[in-house]
Amino acid sequence: MTTDMKPIHPGEVLLEVYMKPAIPPVTVELLSRTMGVPEQVLADLIEGHRSITPSLAMQLSVICRTTPDYWLQLQKAYNRQTAKRKNRRPRRPSGTNGHPAAAA
Repeated sequence: MTTDMKPIHPGEVLLEVYMKPAIPPVTVELLSRTMGVPEQVLADLIEGHRSITPSLAMQLSVICRTTPDYWLQLQKAYNRQTAKRKNRRPRRPSGTNGHPAAAA
């Protein structure tokens, strides 16, 4: 059974499961100040442009009342799913007839 679901980035989990449901919702600015991490680091994480590091996992585990392993496993699963999707995609020929010289 194959699925074409988009892999879920740990930053999306952080936003949708921990930040938005809080009352009031937790902002990147507030989380940044609480963690002592630059806002851009958290923004990049939420946007899926940054990976969970052991340091971030430790900090998030304290704030979200999880474990560091929870965050690291989310990242590992995301990396694995992303790699599978990349390997599944058919490769396109680089030139018009599939020969690299044809593109020149």
